[in-house]
Amino acid sequence: MKKIIVFLLILVLTGCASFRKKFVREKKREERPRPVVYFKDYSNDISFHDLYKKHFLFWKYWEMELINALEEDNHKKQLSSIQQAISHLKNLESYLVSEKQKELISYRETLENIEPRIKKGMVSRLERMSLKREIEKHLRILEKELMYHKMEKFIKGY
Repeated sequence: MKKIIVFLLILVLTGCASFRKKFVREKKREERPRPVVYFKDYSNDISFHDLYKKHFLFWKYWEMELINALEEDNHKKQLSSIQQAISHLKNLESYLVSEKQKELISYRETLENIEPRIKKGMVSRLERMSLKREIEKHLRILEKELMYHKMEKFIKGY
């Protein structure tokens, strides 16, 4: 009997952490106030001139990526690059007055005519080099024609 009492005393005094945890009060946690987040729509603050510059740079980047993808024979990159380039040309159109939009549509249609040739998949090396030259020419022409300082007068809201 003495052994059991000694054992229980040792157990109670040293005890396990989980046993002691049951009888110890936890401190009350203060609830912090939740932060209030206000979202502001900045789309109205950006002018057509800034958007034109942005999309012009994006178009140029994607067309250069298309040229690089044609060199590397990377079909997925070719396809995504040409789609992005066309998309940014469409955005550029929306910022221009109607007379310049018509001009830009013809340039965009050049890329749209190339897109099915890339979509079909297996493009031979010779055809890739031909497409590359055609797109490089397209890039040089559009780069000269669509520069911001030339098109500044034709952007809506001028």
